[in-house]
Amino acid sequence: MYANRRFSVAYATGQPLDTVTANCQSDDQRIHLAHAGPQPQLECTACHSYVSGKSFGLISQDVSWGAPKDEDMAIMKEVFASWVNSSYTDHLHSQAMIDCAGCHGKELPLPDSTVENGRCLACHGPQDQLAARSRPQDFPKRNPHDSHLGEIACTVCHHAHAESKVYCLDCHRNFVMKISGRP
Repeated sequence: MYANRRFSVAYATGQPLDTVTANCQSDDQRIHLAHAGPQPQLECTACHSYVSGKSFGLISQDVSWGAPKDEDMAIMKEVFASWVNSSYTDHLHSQAMIDCAGCHGKELPLPDSTVENGRCLACHGPQDQLAARSRPQDFPKRNPHDSHLGEIACTVCHHAHAESKVYCLDCHRNFVMKISGRP
């Protein structure tokens, strides 16, 4: 839904603009979930305008979200397929109706870009509460979110578009630790 339409809906219904925007975002996510995947039913250009290396946005909107090239678009399609159908963390986010912007912001992320801890902790934190929720009953000091290494990047273990791995197990091979986002 376009920004001016969001404002019109908010004005007409008396709903706060944030509520209308949140509803539109979940509608956008449902649309993407319905049309993305290993065998998409629609090409991206059914809704998006795209000129390789120059612009990417929504049809009828003057705003560009970046300038992906053809190879970037191929990666984006692959990532969307993973977001819809994989056993990775990105699919867990799609089930919770969290789209790409929820982690990456509004700009198109570059390949191999990372997500800062603050972005993860906005939903999963704060850090001390996350550590408390993940503290093992049988061995409380074996807590990946309260590491003896101090603060480490969430993405060291949690890979959204690839299999996640427990970094601790690189050294502590006899530990039994599970992580979401692993097949």
